[in-house]
Amino acid sequence: LTLNMAKVLLLLLLSCLIRDSVSVPSIPMPVNENARNLQAQINTAIASNANKFTIPSGSYIFSNNTFSIKNARNLVIITESMEQLLSDPPSNPGVTFWFYYGFGVQFINCVNVTFAGPLTVDYDPPNYAQGVFVQNTADPKTFVAAFDTRYLLPDTNVAPYNSPGGLSGAKVAFWDPATRELMQFVHENDDGTGNQFMANSSHINTLESSDVWSITLRRPVMGNPIKNNTLVTIFPRRGITWNMQNCSDMTTQRVILHAGGNMGFFESLGGSNSYVNVAIARPSADYPFLADRLMAMNADGFHSSDVGKGPQLINSEISFTGDDFLNIHNKMMVVCGRADESTIAVIDMSAGALKELYPGQNMSFYGLKSLEELGAYTVHSSHLVGSTTPLDKNIAAGCSDAYQKMTSPPYNAKFVIGPFPSAGRTFLINFTMEVSPLVSNKSWQFNLANDDAHSAANALVHGNYFHDGFSRMGLLKAPKLTYTNNIVERARGIHVYSEPVWLEGALDIRDSFVANNIVNNDLMGAIDVMKGLKNITCRNNTFTEWGKSHTLASTCS
Repeated sequence: LTLNMAKVLLLLLLSCLIRDSVSVPSIPMPVNENARNLQAQINTAIASNANKFTIPSGSYIFSNNTFSIKNARNLVIITESMEQLLSDPPSNPGVTFWFYYGFGVQFINCVNVTFAGPLTVDYDPPNYAQGVFVQNTADPKTFVAAFDTRYLLPDTNVAPYNSPGGLSGAKVAFWDPATRELMQFVHENDDGTGNQFMANSSHINTLESSDVWSITLRRPVMGNPIKNNTLVTIFPRRGITWNMQNCSDMTTQRVILHAGGNMGFFESLGGSNSYVNVAIARPSADYPFLADRLMAMNADGFHSSDVGKGPQLINSEISFTGDDFLNIHNKMMVVCGRADESTIAVIDMSAGALKELYPGQNMSFYGLKSLEELGAYTVHSSHLVGSTTPLDKNIAAGCSDAYQKMTSPPYNAKFVIGPFPSAGRTFLINFTMEVSPLVSNKSWQFNLANDDAHSAANALVHGNYFHDGFSRMGLLKAPKLTYTNNIVERARGIHVYSEPVWLEGALDIRDSFVANNIVNNDLMGAIDVMKGLKNITCRNNTFTEWGKSHTLASTCS
């Protein structure tokens, strides 16, 4: 054990010396003057209704602060490059934003704003632990690894690993040192080695170094990581790197994310946003800061939730993500009671979509277990349930323990997500006509509702390169979605379905088109389409698995 550790530590030390290592600060880097000035300047530009704003070339250290763009209208934001860098995506842009773990860029309540790079967004230190596997132990759940001290260290006694986020905690993965790909895509029989979870860790005081750790997983170690000094990553989840909240008609161009503590490009509410020539990618070999990184994002690459018109993601690259490449969906709402023959109580599971209900809007209802449509109705009025009237108090009481009741007999619903709140999120919605008793009655209180105005319909995903992910290639959970001419490699399948266990996805997925995509080593070999969906077209999608190729001319499976 001591000899193996010494060899690995020596290799790490020599590697650090050769690469001109930058030591990781124990606290976030201080915010620099560039970042402070930029935040003040963008605030002034928005307040004065400017139509153009230029970000000068330079390094902007925001550290543990968010760079916020709020209430902007009809504004073009461009970056000034040190040279004409028009490659798509840019490999060496002249503007770099630096953040500490969990922080990033946020747009709030913006309309018709274009952000045109080139811009690089990065983190110091990177948002995960990276090291070299040393050996197994007598405990099948525990192994020893030596971690590079320029990254986060996987200490479960302190932040962020004492509260790592996610459903199961910090995710552990093993990588092939020769190809620098996840082991599950290098060795056909190592399936699953990209999704393991840390239970706890302990520091090993060897050779007066602080980078050797004993890592215990929640389950026995999968795969065979002892081979060839397998590389190891362990990452938590917190924050969003490029976050759009209730923004519409936005355009993001030539922005590259080299790291992120959770999701990369994320949008919620609003809609009709475009992302063109953007990227989530590991730094290139000539990048001046830690170009040997294995990961580029700790969770989903691109995630769209509860927008009106769906997003456009075009000619972009998303890679080395700790979860799904792509997830486009709305949230299923939970029916939890009725006040009268035309008034239904609904829990808003989104970030606030039901606050935007308007008279004349349609809402459709579906069976909790069957997912069959129970009826569609037109909204007359709605209000947030409070505590001032007897009716509101009664409805609030009946919906307060919805999760517990729904996961118990006779409903027996299965959810991956934990108990969901109803306080401050329950709405009484009055419709223009009587609602079928099947939607909610005394013997069957709970069902699901679809907010048709926030279903992300008409999304376009075209001409992108998705590769090297821990989870699924694409979750196409919206109606009228077009997914064409993409190249997708090394992940776990393209799926056209809704996921009630997450309460995610439109309940009326239909009229989607999946065509002319090239898919390599997806571990599935087909487009996965939920039974019963209407008018889902799959055409000329070519799959290659472990060297064997086949084309699905016209069918989904």
